[in-house]
Amino acid sequence: MKQLINTKPQIHTPQLEIELLSELREKAFARRPQLEEIINASRDMTLFDFSKMYNVPYSQNINATLKLQFIDTFAKEVERLLGIEVAASCARQLATTYRVTTTDHHGPISEPGMVNSNIHEALPYLNGDETIKNIIVLGCANVSFDNESFPRGLLFHVPSAIDAECKQLVFFSRSVRAKPVIYHPSYDHENLTNAKKLLANWQIEKSISENEKNKVEKILDDIYAEPSVMQCTNFSEQVTKTNYSLWAMLMKHYENAPKLVYIEQENIVNLLLLNYHLDQDTIIHRLLFTPKYHELIIKHFNGIDKCFSLQENKGTYLFWALPNGQKYRVQLWKKGNFLTTDDGSYQVPLTPEGIRNAINNKELIPSTLMSFTLLSFYYGVKLTGGTNQTTYLNQMKEAFINMQNEYGDTESAKFARKVPTKELSVALHNLAFLENIWGNHLPATCIDIILYGDKNTMSSLKEEAQKLTLNEVFEWALPDLYSWYYSAAERSPLLSNISKAQIRDYLGIDEKIIPIAIPS
Repeated sequence: MKQLINTKPQIHTPQLEIELLSELREKAFARRPQLEEIINASRDMTLFDFSKMYNVPYSQNINATLKLQFIDTFAKEVERLLGIEVAASCARQLATTYRVTTTDHHGPISEPGMVNSNIHEALPYLNGDETIKNIIVLGCANVSFDNESFPRGLLFHVPSAIDAECKQLVFFSRSVRAKPVIYHPSYDHENLTNAKKLLANWQIEKSISENEKNKVEKILDDIYAEPSVMQCTNFSEQVTKTNYSLWAMLMKHYENAPKLVYIEQENIVNLLLLNYHLDQDTIIHRLLFTPKYHELIIKHFNGIDKCFSLQENKGTYLFWALPNGQKYRVQLWKKGNFLTTDDGSYQVPLTPEGIRNAINNKELIPSTLMSFTLLSFYYGVKLTGGTNQTTYLNQMKEAFINMQNEYGDTESAKFARKVPTKELSVALHNLAFLENIWGNHLPATCIDIILYGDKNTMSSLKEEAQKLTLNEVFEWALPDLYSWYYSAAERSPLLSNISKAQIRDYLGIDEKIIPIAIPS
């Protein structure tokens, strides 16, 4: 571990009132009962043992044709972007596990929560495994560039700085912030040149060291300026290639560690729609084009998170639109035989040809409802997701089952009932940390680990994962959960004042955390 030379002051954390902690937990989980159920069932399990449960052989009986459709579509996209060997490896793994991670947003694996979840999943397999050769991620690209996961560039800390500043090394200017990642053009050499100028300015200002500047420049040159990456036509493709290489750099001390295969979720869904559902009589075809189903979709899915709300005009009906020449995605609603915007300025005929043309023109973005209905309830893929997915995916499943039963398709309802939808990825700030000069733990980004880690880093994270329990890391995260699930107006000042530092001290987590970079 790198030692950062600074004087560490004494830290005083106010004592935690246990009754308030209990109330905070009750409040946080009141809006995520499925999450609480998962944690209670495995509360004393270590993170390491919990991660091993991800890849148990899939027991659901999947129609062989459907399973082949999904695996073949996914593998072909992997082959196109990462080569035939990686594609074959993923296909073999999916044949057994039939599981993907849907926690992450499709962008650089820089944000600490995404990095932690991927490392957590990989830890049991660092020295190689017969089956688990890849961390397979279907990243959501239907997020804007100003999303907190920061798809606009790379994040890294300077832990020796007084304020432990987090640097944002951007590939794109602020003008893209409200645009979605999906369909966005690739960055070019000028973008990388500007990023290097930013690094040089930081060094002149002495907010980063020359050594830090040089290391980050080398990452840009070796990974982000690699010729095949620069030949990509859109940013999503670049993300797949660069995350694969950045992960390899992260795992360089483990020759047999799993590879990171990061594929855009919406593209896989669109490919499946184009190849198997627009012109064939499948459940998905009927959902899209049968009038009776449109009545049932509105009846059963209206008001569910990540679906749509007609009363509040939130979400969208099956697809978002990104009309040609327009910067931002817009809502679509069913009006007659069209999907149309509120003002009628853009519309898509609700026909196979209309949907096909709009997808091929990169004007349609499948919604979460469309994507997860296809992937989970139709193809039966096990989707491992974050804290919110454990709730809304189950709500979607119940709605789908009720809809199918009402339509008269009891067989598909029975199938959906057996599809696992409570698969939790621990996408929290819980393993990889830096320590600043004030003694505070800073959630480490992927770039942080590369800059300040060494050959012992992954072993240390594995050691942490073998000590920390699932319940401990979610207790530690309660202030975050509370702020995520309640608006500012809904929050109690007393509960809002409970800090993660107080919970960390109460649980004795400091004794289990081994910072990647520490002052001395």
